[in-house]
Amino acid sequence: MNAVGIFYDYLVQRADHLAQHALSSSLPMHTIALQEFVNHLIFGTITDWPAGSTDPTGLFWAPAGSGVVSSIVSSLNDVIIETEKYGFAPQHPPQWGPWTARKGSEPTGIDAVRLASAARKASENNSLSYYLPRKAEIISPSARLITPTASIRLTEETKSFPAPVVRTFLEEGFQTRRAENHAASLAAILMFGGGMRVSEPLHIWVEDISVGQGRVKVLVRHPQTFEIRKGRHLISRDEYLRRHSSDLRARNKISGPLHAGWKGMLMNKKHECLLHWLPVFGLEELFLERLTIYLSEIRPALMERRLSRGMSDHPFLLVSAGDSHTETDSSAGDPYSLKSLRKAWQEAVWRLSARYPDLNLIHDKDAGTTAHGARHFYGKTLKALRAPREVIRVCMRHKSPHSQDVYTEPSWSEVHALIDGPIRRTALRNPDLIPTIA
Repeated sequence: MNAVGIFYDYLVQRADHLAQHALSSSLPMHTIALQEFVNHLIFGTITDWPAGSTDPTGLFWAPAGSGVVSSIVSSLNDVIIETEKYGFAPQHPPQWGPWTARKGSEPTGIDAVRLASAARKASENNSLSYYLPRKAEIISPSARLITPTASIRLTEETKSFPAPVVRTFLEEGFQTRRAENHAASLAAILMFGGGMRVSEPLHIWVEDISVGQGRVKVLVRHPQTFEIRKGRHLISRDEYLRRHSSDLRARNKISGPLHAGWKGMLMNKKHECLLHWLPVFGLEELFLERLTIYLSEIRPALMERRLSRGMSDHPFLLVSAGDSHTETDSSAGDPYSLKSLRKAWQEAVWRLSARYPDLNLIHDKDAGTTAHGARHFYGKTLKALRAPREVIRVCMRHKSPHSQDVYTEPSWSEVHALIDGPIRRTALRNPDLIPTIA
C-alpha cells in the first residue's frame, strides 16, 4: 500500500493546484494528476533553475530512477485492480476533486483511490503504465472490435503548442545539468519556426542550409529524388548515399531505427522547396545561434567519433551524441533517429514542467504539447498574423488548398468569442441581414 500512500501525499500537497488547473483545462483531473505525479517522481521537485534551490510544489522529492517509478506505478495499479475486484468501481471523478466541495478539507485516501481508478480506466491500455514516459503501444481487446463509422465525421479542437511557453521550451527544454541535446534543439526550432513535421528535419543535409547577412536559408529536399551534381552528371540523393556510404540510404525507404517518414509536399520541378521562417519569438535568430555552434564544434567532434569506428562520412545535418554521452558509445555521429527525437521532446516537456510547475505542462496530444503541436502552432500563428490562405498553403508546403484547414481552424473558444462579440454586434446593428422565418 506504500504506492497509494505516496500518491495520497502528492494529492494532499497539490490539491489546490490540481483543482485550479482542472477548472481551466479541457483535460480531466485524473489525467492531469497522474501525468504530473509520474513527472515529479522521475525528475524530482527540487530544482536549482534558474538560481538557487527551490521547490514550488512543497513535495521535496529527489529524482527517482525509472525502475523505481515503474515499480511505484505498477504497485498502485495492482492495488486499484484489487479494489475493483471487490465491487469498488467508481464513476470518473468530475473535472476537479470531490474534496473541493468540502470547505477547509483535503483529499482523503478514498479520493486518491478513486482518482487513480478513473485514470486507469481512461488509459488506452487499461493500466496506469500508460502514464509512464515510454507508453506501451497496447490496445485493450475490446478496442480492437470497434471499427470507425465512415458516415460520421468526428471533429475536435485543433491542439497547438501553447504559445507563451514556446521560447522557454526551446531555450531550456533540451538542457540538462550534464549536457544539451543539440540535435533535438535544432529540430525543434525548425518545427516551430518552419512548420516542419517531426520526421522532416531528419532528412536535411548540411548543404541544404546556407547563411548570409544574418539570415538562414533552409531548403527542404526530397530524400530520394533530389539530384546532386557530380562532375558533369546528376545523381539522386539515394544513389549518392549508395555510392558513398557503407550503411546509409534514403531514410524514408529503409526500415529499422534510422527510418524517417516522408509525406508528399508542394515542391518545384527540382524536388525542393524553401522553408519560410515564422517572424515571431526570434526563432530564425535562435536557430542561427545554435547552428553556428553546432556546425563549428559539436557535429565535427561527433563525426570524428563515427569515423574512428571505421564508419563512412555522411551528409545528414543532425547526428546522435550517443545515448550514454561517452567516447565509446557506438552510435555517436550516426544520423539522429526519430525515436531519439520523440523521446527528447517528451523529456523536454516533463523537464520544463518540473522546473516551472505553474506552467501546468503535461505531454499530451490533447494539450498540444506533442511534437506535432509545433506544426499546429506554425499554422495557427500564420493565420493569427493574417497571412492569406494561399500564403499559408505555400508556407506549410501543402499540395491541396484544403490541407491546412486542420492547422488553422479556430478553436471552440475562439469561435465562441467571435460569435458572442463581433458577430453579435453585427446582428444588432444590421437586423436586415438576419433571415426571416417564413
